[in-house]
Amino acid sequence: MKNNNTISLIDGSGFIFRAYYALPSLTNKDGVPVGAVMGFCNMLFKFLEEKKSKKIVVIFDTARKTFRNDIYPQYKSNRGAPPEDLIPQFDLIRKAVDAFDISRVELAGYEADDLIATYAKEFSSLGWNVSIVSSDKDLMQLVNKTVQMFDPIKNKIIGENEVIEKFGVIPTSVIDVQSLAGDSTDNVPGAPGIGIKTASLLINEFGSLENLLLNFEKIKQNKRRESIRENIEKIKVSKELVTLKTDIDIAIKIDKISETNINKKKLLAFLEEHNFSHLKNRLLKNGSIESIENKISHPSKVLYKNILTKEDLKNFTQEVNETGILSIDTETDSLRAFDAKLVGISLSCKVGSAYYIPIFHITSEPVNFLKLDFIINSLNPILSNSSIIKIGQNIKYDLIVLQKNGFNSIYPFDDTMLMSYTLSAGLHNHNLDFLAGFYLDYKTIKFKDVVGVGKKEINFSEVDIETAKNYACEDADITLRLWGLFKNKLIQKKLYRVYENIEKPLIKVIVNMEMNGIKINETKLNLLSKSFDSQMNSLQSKIFSITNKEFNINSPKQLGEILFNELNLPGGKKNKSGGFSTNSEVLEQLANDEHKIADFILEWRGITKLKSTYTDSLVKNISNITKRVHTTFQMAGAQTGRLSSTDPNLQN
Repeated sequence: MKNNNTISLIDGSGFIFRAYYALPSLTNKDGVPVGAVMGFCNMLFKFLEEKKSKKIVVIFDTARKTFRNDIYPQYKSNRGAPPEDLIPQFDLIRKAVDAFDISRVELAGYEADDLIATYAKEFSSLGWNVSIVSSDKDLMQLVNKTVQMFDPIKNKIIGENEVIEKFGVIPTSVIDVQSLAGDSTDNVPGAPGIGIKTASLLINEFGSLENLLLNFEKIKQNKRRESIRENIEKIKVSKELVTLKTDIDIAIKIDKISETNINKKKLLAFLEEHNFSHLKNRLLKNGSIESIENKISHPSKVLYKNILTKEDLKNFTQEVNETGILSIDTETDSLRAFDAKLVGISLSCKVGSAYYIPIFHITSEPVNFLKLDFIINSLNPILSNSSIIKIGQNIKYDLIVLQKNGFNSIYPFDDTMLMSYTLSAGLHNHNLDFLAGFYLDYKTIKFKDVVGVGKKEINFSEVDIETAKNYACEDADITLRLWGLFKNKLIQKKLYRVYENIEKPLIKVIVNMEMNGIKINETKLNLLSKSFDSQMNSLQSKIFSITNKEFNINSPKQLGEILFNELNLPGGKKNKSGGFSTNSEVLEQLANDEHKIADFILEWRGITKLKSTYTDSLVKNISNITKRVHTTFQMAGAQTGRLSSTDPNLQN
């Protein structure tokens, strides 16, 4: 459908509940719950940005009781009342739609689905294409050549083929299938024992529900035949309940319906009133990054699961598309991002809930891991989706690891480590264990407790999957909690621009630096190493000629004994361990007193460091693939704000 001749009918009630269950509870400055309001605004903003249609209407339910309750009093009677903290948000969400300057419609006695059905028919007759923005299966009966559905959860268009795939019948027969199968959610009775699959087989066989009810005696299966015989009246009532109204008097005309343009001035006032800072910033920047504010909480329980099936991963990606947030953490076999092998990925899009995808674990029993290609193809659309914010703790590492292993470049993203560094710089360190304890009063699982230490230390790929899951999922979950907290603190302390304009943009620059590496002249370095060896041997000979014996010059204990006991040089001072101090200060004093051995030792130490730290080390760190050295630049290590370099250190 072309958007210049398309009108979108948004199932506002569906948006509300998706927003409510996607986000943790939030309150505004007056203590009023606004989590669902914020989520709704984010989803609506995203939809308007994408401009999938020319015109747009948001349609709401009103009170629970409708004309269907007159037909069947038990209709939807099994549904409980809305959550208590959601009730005050209904009115705020309607005000939010008004703030967006978007048309909204509701009508007492009718459900939103009936209004959508009526509008779809009316606007189609006027030559418009209609896009119903909803994942509600009840609306699939409306699909035809000019009416499609757009499922915002799956980011998928639902046309006639998709309806057939779902119900096994063409859209016009969906009503008949639903009448037979019933719906326990809405308390539509149907025929007991007959589900969607069986209902579609019967409708396809008999052509219509009416023909089936006239000829049910011809059904060969006894249970099916008797179920229909005994429930004919309930089936007829069910058809009345599931058939959407298409003839409601419309109080709104097509030329009065809003177009998909955001009224910034009007919306800004609403966002400021409720302190929706992130959406406000996004509005002012007119960017495409969807930020969903997250109030940090301590959930009563957490849910951490492994993803081992395609269906599990598919369900999770749908959840991410719904929330617009993805906390991500990679587990590898190395601290060096460029060389690291991907062992697993942990993911979270809701506080207290996280998933672990094991990719390469050595297990005692066979496990059917998902193929890496499938994981890549499933996550890439999310990783590169500009409406989903990706969050990581030292995300630079994860960006490199994922890119090296075939994933798309990630955008947009936030880094909790850098957010913390912007807030506190040198006041404390910024690793996840510390931040969790300092800000959340949460004691994390330590890495050493998972892999062991010393000779007993194992590679993360050898950690059993259950242990790996708990550790990795916790990282993703805690990172998500810290993100919401730090977002608010950066704004409160007026440091948000520092982070957004200085610290965060540097991440991609540093990623490119680390990925590109530093060109090394291996031949020259090897020549230098040989030269240093020669100089060290010469100095060593000079030292031994003075001491008249060989010893380990690199041993402070042996050197101290030689200098102060055997050569009886002045200035010998014992350290806490009982040996003589031989640090540079002591040796330099001896050199100033013209003790030649001290000069030789200082020079020997300098050349030894050059060889071990630089020439030998740099050659060992040359990548076999790129023939370059790929160091790690620490962005939150120095109190002064400068970068530092490790493994290897290229800045000494």
